[in-house]
Amino acid sequence: MRLAILSAILVFGIAGEALAYGAKERGSLKDPKSCIYYLDAYSKTTLTGATKIKGPYEWWGVSGWIDGFLSGYNVYVDNGKFDIVADLTYNDTYRWLGSWCRDNPSKLLFNAVNALIISRSFK
Repeated sequence: MRLAILSAILVFGIAGEALAYGAKERGSLKDPKSCIYYLDAYSKTTLTGATKIKGPYEWWGVSGWIDGFLSGYNVYVDNGKFDIVADLTYNDTYRWLGSWCRDNPSKLLFNAVNALIISRSFK
């Protein structure tokens, strides 16, 4: 139970930080991760089916940041959609980001998540 509460606090804390950056288009991200960092963690992670994941410590940090950012976006952006990535499973979302980062290795994970949001905004 403590782990669940701590995880929720961590995710919502990260989401707030990500939201503050995205909503104002200024500010700073706490410890911004690069696509290279994401790809390294992703390469050490096994994604099975829609939601089964087995990965190292680094994976849980970046996936928590992604989930928090998307949750914050869903809560605070009024775009008529309950979930901007509703058409993707959790693991398909991570795979999409992995593909984007492979094509754009010099970018930040923040840029990848924004690209994902934009790609889903008009569907």
